[in-house]
Amino acid sequence: MNVHRLLGERIRFLRTQNGLTQARLADIVNSSAEFVSRIERGKAAPSIATAQRIADGLGVDIAALFDFSGAEDVTPAKTRARRIAKIVVEADDAVAQLLEDFVLKASRNLRGKDS
Repeated sequence: MNVHRLLGERIRFLRTQNGLTQARLADIVNSSAEFVSRIERGKAAPSIATAQRIADGLGVDIAALFDFSGAEDVTPAKTRARRIAKIVVEADDAVAQLLEDFVLKASRNLRGKDS
């Protein structure tokens, strides 16, 4: 199997593990769903910059896109947490504080506690 096909299968696996559609991943990486589909089918190869945006959107290091070993330690919760952490790290203090307050309040509400 060629590397484009392996890369595409890996991206598809990580995308579905994250519960993302091709259209949603395309939105995240500022691309089209058709291009994501072509990558996943091994019909197109992303540039390094696009591969980095895909990895960021999937919450993994770019090296994880090229891990064709089949051993998976990626869970939707872990990758979601990585994406959220990246947003918080890149946010200014006011936005980070709003995000923290929101998460704490949502967590309390989910547990049935008043905030």
